[in-house]
Amino acid sequence: MNKRNSFRYRRSKPHIMRLRVVSLYFLTFNIQLIVFSALPNLPSTGSRLLTGAHWKMALFIIGAICAMAFNHAFYKYVDGKAPNSSLRNSGSSKLLLNQTVVSEIGIALAYAGQTLLAVAIATACHQMFWRAIRDRGNTISGIDSVMTVQNSPFTLSIFSALRVSVIVPFLALLAASTPLVSIFAPGSIKVATDFNQVGNCTVFAPRDLSSLAVNISFKGKGAGNNIPLQTVLASGSYIPPIDVCGSSLSASRSQCNYDLQFTGPGFDCGEATTSNDYSSFVSPSVSGSGAMLLQANLIPQTTDDLSLQVFVQTWDVKRSVYQGTNCTGVVRSYSVNVQSSEGNVPVLDVTDSSIVSTIQANASQLDSFSENYVYDHMTLLSNLMAYITGGSPQYSSILSTTPGGIGSIQADGNITWNANLSQALEGFSRNATLSVLSGQVLTFNPDVPNILENDTTSCTYTSTAYEYTPKRLFLAYGVGIFVALLCVICGAVAIWRNGVEETMDFSRILRAILNDRMFNAVDNLDKDTVVKADETAEGALAPLRHRF
Repeated sequence: MNKRNSFRYRRSKPHIMRLRVVSLYFLTFNIQLIVFSALPNLPSTGSRLLTGAHWKMALFIIGAICAMAFNHAFYKYVDGKAPNSSLRNSGSSKLLLNQTVVSEIGIALAYAGQTLLAVAIATACHQMFWRAIRDRGNTISGIDSVMTVQNSPFTLSIFSALRVSVIVPFLALLAASTPLVSIFAPGSIKVATDFNQVGNCTVFAPRDLSSLAVNISFKGKGAGNNIPLQTVLASGSYIPPIDVCGSSLSASRSQCNYDLQFTGPGFDCGEATTSNDYSSFVSPSVSGSGAMLLQANLIPQTTDDLSLQVFVQTWDVKRSVYQGTNCTGVVRSYSVNVQSSEGNVPVLDVTDSSIVSTIQANASQLDSFSENYVYDHMTLLSNLMAYITGGSPQYSSILSTTPGGIGSIQADGNITWNANLSQALEGFSRNATLSVLSGQVLTFNPDVPNILENDTTSCTYTSTAYEYTPKRLFLAYGVGIFVALLCVICGAVAIWRNGVEETMDFSRILRAILNDRMFNAVDNLDKDTVVKADETAEGALAPLRHRF
């Protein structure tokens, strides 16, 4: 009897060595699997619908949802706020706006969510592993491959593991893919140099220029609006508007823009008549050896036609091109975008200038500002002179330096006129009207000295601030949570079918292999031996066939 016991003891040594190898294998599991495998062994489910494993998997999912909620709330808090680059002497609110702090908090929350999802999937994977070895017999090497894949799915063992179970390697791959959450979720917050923020602001806008009355006797005193009009003609641009955004700009607010809509005077110029023959010039003031280069004439009004018109002609010596066009005074509806940036003059961008009506007024009895102002445009043009006499070009003082947008002076002293005269003249009149926003244009009304009035509108401030994209955060977390939820459902079904909450504890492995059937076949076990777990709560492993 003692001899037999001694013999059985000697035969059990290989069995014990195999158990040691198995135990060393499981000590190499990654931190997420170790966290779960440290949980106590769960009892048989019996007739219970919800077990500890069910609750733990559910809590892991809920924990990931909470991590997403905290991440969203934090990013929502910093959204639109200027980043703080210094950690020194910063209060709690400014400390949270530091770029490093924002990045670290976002990554930490995303990593927490990722880990919870990975543990939930790994828990389900354990249940599916025990379900797989209960369903049918598999070789020891195949089961070993499945266990290896659970620890590290990115190995060649995955091909052998797929012969045992498709879903276990798949779940292992999903668990290993959860770091994608911590990669994409923090990308939903960034520092944008062109972050737009809208707020109410008070700006200067033109009054109703068509109803603004003009005192003729008051207008006759001084130079009137000739100076701003000459400035516009010479520069080829508008006089910059009053900067109302400057006071609101700072290191964090680099730009401000707002929209204005108003009606004002303008030109409507017909398509220019062109020719390569100077004889097309109508009634030139200089004849004989000279030639007119620019001439503008006010068209006399009739009883049937009280529109204000000016006829402008040019001759381009260099290109031998004649242009002639007729411009009519109209009321236009202007849509203007005003852009102001720190250290620069405001910029105007006309998005629309459609014609509202043609101005009908007696030139000798102009009452409104729009009528007077557009007539001033025409009068200025009619006072311009450019001609050649004795072989030398002669210009009005305004044109002697630069003719602005209607032409350019060449090195030899000649002027090359704009190729599209009609468009150039409409541009001059438009710039003259936009110059009203500078506050330098007079009203000629002592009761209303300011041509501008306060107007409340929406200003868009461009600044450097955190910009949060919730869709990206919810997509990163949402996909991970949805996939983990499906895995948890699979794990719950496996628990129900197994009849027990399974773990990967070493004690659980021992219970599966320490039985008489395995003991009797211990000398014949090799990697090709087919084993299968019983359809019981214990799930004891036993060989189905082996080589002798």
